[in-house]
Amino acid sequence: MGRPASPADLSDKLSFVVLWFYEPEQKACIHLRYGMDLHGLKVNPPGYQGAYRKDADGRGYTLEYSIPWSLLNAADDPPRAGDELAAMWLVHSGDPAGLKWQGQMI
Repeated sequence: MGRPASPADLSDKLSFVVLWFYEPEQKACIHLRYGMDLHGLKVNPPGYQGAYRKDADGRGYTLEYSIPWSLLNAADDPPRAGDELAAMWLVHSGDPAGLKWQGQMI
């Protein structure tokens, strides 16, 4: 069944971030949740900026985001040079309509 959640597990300092490009509206989107229990859902909150560009050969793309530390609940203690941060990157791709999964990379 697992162990009970600790205060660190529920911390707002743990950020779950999903980035995607919504083709029908040509919009770079963001989805945020916090803690290991994934509380505090925010979708496209004010303050972030995102951009998407397809590669000229059509075989790839670039997503670029600017996410304020405040959206990651780190404005009062942002990372500094020498800090060690944990991260996981999971990429899913789908059809142009966003209805069919086509692959992933972890």
